[in-house]
Amino acid sequence: MKTSLFLILGLVFTATVAQAEPYVGGSFGYLTDSEEEFFTGRFGYVFSSTDILSNGVEVELGYAGREETVFDTDVDVDVVPLMVNYRGEVLLGGPLSAYFGAGLGVSFVEVDVEDYGSADDEGFTAQAFAGLVYELAPNFHLTGGIRYIYINEVSGSIAGVSAEFDDLDDFGFEIGVSVSF
Repeated sequence: MKTSLFLILGLVFTATVAQAEPYVGGSFGYLTDSEEEFFTGRFGYVFSSTDILSNGVEVELGYAGREETVFDTDVDVDVVPLMVNYRGEVLLGGPLSAYFGAGLGVSFVEVDVEDYGSADDEGFTAQAFAGLVYELAPNFHLTGGIRYIYINEVSGSIAGVSAEFDDLDDFGFEIGVSVSF
């Protein structure tokens, strides 16, 4: 199922590259449940556009990390989601637009426990996002929005102790920039 979805999205993405408007962007945000910062970078193409609505497909790479000391032992957790997103944008008036979208992908999770070892796993990931876009120049935009991210299941074993985490999810607030070409 996941392979078919990625294949279909990949074909749509490649078929529209010749007539598409490319863009790149990035954001910095804060996840409310895990109380951690996150970063994203993306590149994509607007494949259809009218005076009011534009539709795009993008690939996004993110990062969130957490370091804690538990019983005098340092624990480091890194989460790297790789997503394929649909992004829509609706002109509200003047330089202001609203964006919305959703994506599917995989998150690579690594846990490193000082003196005991590390474990890594991948988990199916889905997200939804929405916010506002302010056009500073015809090809330079500031963004601010919210994001919901869900990671299905990750597990691992360190020093003979196994752990499994089901249905990890979080809400985040973010600000960012994007540049179109």
